[in-house]
Amino acid sequence: MARIYYTLSWMVDVTMSESAVRTISSPVALRPMEFSDVDRAVALHLSHLPAGFFVQLGPRFLSAYYRSYLTSPAAISVVATVDEVTVGFLVGTIDRQAHYRHVARHGRRRLAAVGATALVTNPALLVQFLRTRSARYARGLLRFASQERDTAQAWDAAVLSHVAIDPRYRRRSAATALVGSFEAIAASCGARAAHVLTRRDNDAARSLYESRGWKVSGEQVDVDGHAWCAMEKALAPTGVQRP
Repeated sequence: MARIYYTLSWMVDVTMSESAVRTISSPVALRPMEFSDVDRAVALHLSHLPAGFFVQLGPRFLSAYYRSYLTSPAAISVVATVDEVTVGFLVGTIDRQAHYRHVARHGRRRLAAVGATALVTNPALLVQFLRTRSARYARGLLRFASQERDTAQAWDAAVLSHVAIDPRYRRRSAATALVGSFEAIAASCGARAAHVLTRRDNDAARSLYESRGWKVSGEQVDVDGHAWCAMEKALAPTGVQRP
């Protein structure tokens, strides 16, 4: 998939005193995520996406998890930088089944080894995994490892998996730029729609997506009892590039 770069400018007012205000401008640049960005992505995830089972498995698992997006031909991974400092990231897929098949075939041993280490050192987490996830994960790995891709099937929907922004840059368009780049890349790969799940109580995230034309399509509750809003946006595909 072609490497795509975007640059935009943001403006922010800094109050110097009650009567003096000056304006500072600095570019927010987007570029493809590299392996050297993984540690920063993990740190942002742990700090700003603290809920979820993957977080409980620890930074080594998250590192292996994000590396799978960099090796998958069906994944999108972008970072936002300011003055060459990474301030946010986004990962998702243009074909979720193809991405899962890639992980099942090429990354499952690493993910399983790191995940197992985390589980055996945390008995409570192990019990939770066995009760809520083990059977489903096993079935999924076997299914995706064995299935071949239907080359006649179009890529209809992209899925935005994770986006995290350093709080100091959340009002400086970094998140909007990342989501916009995801939409553009997905459309360029032939996706006709984009999907994302946001926590039902995360009003800021929902407002961001709604400002870009995403609509709430439903709600669901995960195996841990957390409520999520499903959101989607229709895209105008501009091309199809298959891995």
